Amino acid sequence: MLKTVSEEVKLFRLSICNNCNNFNQTIKTCKECGCYMPAKAMFASSVCPESKWQNAEPGQNLINKIEEMILNSWNK
Repeated sequence: MLKTVSEEVKLFRLSICNNCNNFNQTIKTCKECGCYMPAKAMFASSVCPESKWQNAEPGQNLINKIEEMILNSWNK
C-alpha cells in the first residue's frame, strides 16, 4: 500500500517544484523525471531527482524533515 503525506507536506514540495527551472508550469511535470508533480508530491516515498526534497516516510518527525529540506534548499 502506498503511503501519502499530509496536505502541508504536499504543498511544500510543490512550492519547491514551482520555483525549479526543471518544472514545466504548463503541464505540471518535471523535466528531469517526467512525473506529473501534483501526484508524485503526495506519496511519502517520492523524492526529487535533484534532491530538492526528500521522502517523508511515515513515523519520521516531519517537522525536522521539512526543516532539513528548507536548509538544504538554501544551501544550493
